[in-house]
Amino acid sequence: LILNYLFGNYREALENGAIAERYLEGTKGSILVAQFYFYYSLAGLSAYNSISEKERKIILKKIMGNQKKLKHRACHCPANFLHEYYLLEAELRRILGHNPGDYYDMAIQYAGQSEFIHEEAIANELTGKFYLTKGNREKSTVYLKNARYCYERWGAVIKVRDVDEKYRDILVKKIYSEKS
Repeated sequence: LILNYLFGNYREALENGAIAERYLEGTKGSILVAQFYFYYSLAGLSAYNSISEKERKIILKKIMGNQKKLKHRACHCPANFLHEYYLLEAELRRILGHNPGDYYDMAIQYAGQSEFIHEEAIANELTGKFYLTKGNREKSTVYLKNARYCYERWGAVIKVRDVDEKYRDILVKKIYSEKS
């Protein structure tokens, strides 16, 4: 689920999530349950525009339930879950056509404060993608460079290469020379 999400294979992430969901009952109390809620929701939100209307309704209902559970966890342990709650809130607002407001930045801030480097990277990448779709290349560049840096600090060499490849045009400053 997590690896497929990280590398943009959202359909496969959701399929793996459906399998994992069958075993959640036996892992109550484990951090894996919260990780499931978070990454399954991210995969669903990322796949949202490429799935059928029927699938959207099912996924959205699950995501809303997961978000409720993460909000509860965030209230009791903000250091571990507040950034996840904020990131899902930003993404939910994005797919529903609402302004994500400061939720992306709050997710980045709290992930950084709690030293969840990998989730700080994800939050930066999603924020960069959001600004890219809004046509704000300058802001997008800042967030995508921060995402790359966080992935690098995390030691995710393959993910750094993935970011370099996906956002090559944004991350590399182009120098144009005029011919006289």
